[in-house]
Amino acid sequence: MHIPDGFLDFKVVSGTNLFSFLTLIYSLKRILKKLKPERVPLLGISCAFIFLIQAISFPVPYGTSVHLSGIFLISLILGPFSSFFLSFFTLFLSAIILGHGGILTIGANSFNLSFIGGIFCFYIYKFLEKILPKIKYFLIFFISFLSIILGSIFCTFFLSISGKISFSKSILPMVISHTVAGIVEGIFVVLTIKFFEKVKPEILKIEKI
Repeated sequence: MHIPDGFLDFKVVSGTNLFSFLTLIYSLKRILKKLKPERVPLLGISCAFIFLIQAISFPVPYGTSVHLSGIFLISLILGPFSSFFLSFFTLFLSAIILGHGGILTIGANSFNLSFIGGIFCFYIYKFLEKILPKIKYFLIFFISFLSIILGSIFCTFFLSISGKISFSKSILPMVISHTVAGIVEGIFVVLTIKFFEKVKPEILKIEKI
């Protein structure tokens, strides 16, 4: 889902950058307002984790790639806005160091990954968890899977309205190519949450920002 520079037109680039940078500013304000010294190492470790897990990617048609995200997992541990901020920062590093994605398309990429996975899916999960607490782990799996699929759908949408591809012809291959990644993501997130619950439950009790 890392869209390179040159694949999106001006209206998509400007609109997604405006949205993502405003969300970044708001997220940073929320983090700094409640930042505690013991939280800083976790932020650093989480940032490195997202960078590494997204560095392993495989190219798919239409100029993008498929990979695991890790963003929804971090939102469950640190909170939605912390997750967005860390993901945005790692997207910038990935573009600079690894050439994954672009600089001008960081707004679109952070919308597809950071906002969808870190903020939108976090609140969807919290809403469903209150209604269906008995199927907590299934919800974690499903929302993790959904974060990958939704990201691929919006990626296809942005490319299509930029005139690069046909949405109707491209959406099925894009979703199929991300389905395996979504399933792996879901299993990984569930196992990680279960591991922390048994070994270090205090991590999951950290204030969510």
